[in-house]
Amino acid sequence: MNVINKDYESKYKKQILELFQKTYGKEMTEAFWNWRFEKYPFKQSLIRLSFFDEKLVAHYLLQPAKLLLRSCEIDALYSMTTMTDPNFSGQGLMTKLANEVYAIGQKLNYNFVYGFANRNSHYMFSEKLGFKTIVMPEYSVNMENNNHANLNYTCSDICYFDDSYSDFYEKYVKKRIDKIMRIRTADYMNWRFLNHPENKYKCYVISLNDEVKGYFVLKNYNNIKCHIVDFLIFDDPCCYDSMIDTAISFCKCNGIEKLTLWMNKTLSLYDHLNKTGLTENLMENYLVIKSLTPDLDLSEIEKIDNWYLTMADSDVY
Repeated sequence: MNVINKDYESKYKKQILELFQKTYGKEMTEAFWNWRFEKYPFKQSLIRLSFFDEKLVAHYLLQPAKLLLRSCEIDALYSMTTMTDPNFSGQGLMTKLANEVYAIGQKLNYNFVYGFANRNSHYMFSEKLGFKTIVMPEYSVNMENNNHANLNYTCSDICYFDDSYSDFYEKYVKKRIDKIMRIRTADYMNWRFLNHPENKYKCYVISLNDEVKGYFVLKNYNNIKCHIVDFLIFDDPCCYDSMIDTAISFCKCNGIEKLTLWMNKTLSLYDHLNKTGLTENLMENYLVIKSLTPDLDLSEIEKIDNWYLTMADSDVY
């Protein structure tokens, strides 16, 4: 079979959107593509495409991601939108395509690839592409939580991440130096949440006497669930209660009966919420990791307790 692999060019965008529809049975709009890849505020994505007689039959993309570990920046690649035409599945196209992209990433001095897998993609990442896979827990918050917010803490909507956020973020990062986390600059936050062409997020700031204590972001999933998709909050029970109280009020106003989030069990937020009732959901989500550097020690990176991850780290949310 005469399949030719090529780098991405803008003239292939239409075929990529058509392949997404054929692969996943749902639409990826051009507006979403432009936002996610062309307007991404950092480096350009690495994209490889497979063609059979000028027809696009497979696609793989890695997006540069700046991570922090002990105040040091790590250049990683985020794996997303793996697609193979159903008529060409089982022929090894994705494995070959992925290995080509990994080789490009290695030449550009990226340290490792990471991403998220579900039940359907777990086998491909673990068995075909050689990723280490780690269960990513999801939790439901007790909606009858009686820890009402301290009225001295104010929780307000925000429509832009400005210098006050940047000042807070700089302080916050210094308290999370033990975790691997994605860099969340104001530019990134505005792009990720406020410039999204399809999802509508509610962004909040928590303050005490005009001092910023935290930020968090909510997403209404079809009036079925409310996701706390992101949160950067100082270790303060009153801040936690302010966030949860606001999220529960949001749920009640929209007739939502379930409030969910991702979080690390080593956070004090986990201990605080567990006291009032926290349920772990069996969602079969996985963090997947692959080294691009032979001498890179992945022992720290492969432990879920060493990561600061929220739903916002996944492109699904």
